Amino acid sequence: MLHSFVLFPFFVALVVSYTNPVQGNRDSPDPGVLLHNGVYYAVTTMGWEGHYFPIWSSTTGTDFKQAGWAMPSPPAWTACCAYWAPELHIINNRFLLYYTARDKSTGRLTIGAAHADSVLGPYIDRGSPLV
Repeated sequence: MLHSFVLFPFFVALVVSYTNPVQGNRDSPDPGVLLHNGVYYAVTTMGWEGHYFPIWSSTTGTDFKQAGWAMPSPPAWTACCAYWAPELHIINNRFLLYYTARDKSTGRLTIGAAHADSVLGPYIDRGSPLV
């Protein structure tokens, strides 16, 4: 006696709501992360309410909360709202912020730089593009 079996694959679709623990409900791409004194600090592209590059902090690396702004107001040499890919670095006990911005006089994408005495700022822009 010959038996035939037909297998029917069953797919179960679950609708699950997910909130990214790094950014919560805000759009915050291109994170640059720095570990300083046991705390992770992430600075990300984007901004809202006229501020740019939100700074997030976490002691675990997965539950980031917004802790401040790298740029409470945009540098005068930059074109409004054209800021991307920030990174934080520590050099000679100072905090440096490097970022991409559009130069308003030339329209070119450039690299900007700012410094601060604290990881949370305030960051002071150098006043012109670095590159």
